[in-house]
Amino acid sequence: MFDSDSLRQFYEVNGDALYAFVFFRVGKNRDLAEEVVQETFLEALGRMGDFDPVRGSPQAWLCTLSRNKVRAA
Repeated sequence: MFDSDSLRQFYEVNGDALYAFVFFRVGKNRDLAEEVVQETFLEALGRMGDFDPVRGSPQAWLCTLSRNKVRAA
């Protein structure tokens, strides 16, 4: 798995952009956006083996995962 520094860096690099992406898709609801981002990162951590850099960037993958969370919200 990943060490805590790698996880922190992954979040720092991708967290703000993912939040901005989600924020507008949940009607600018801050609480819901934070929840969706948290759930997205948790799912991503459990599915890191599914990430394929040939298919896109980590940011694009996270956005795809978050769309399913937004639909469920």
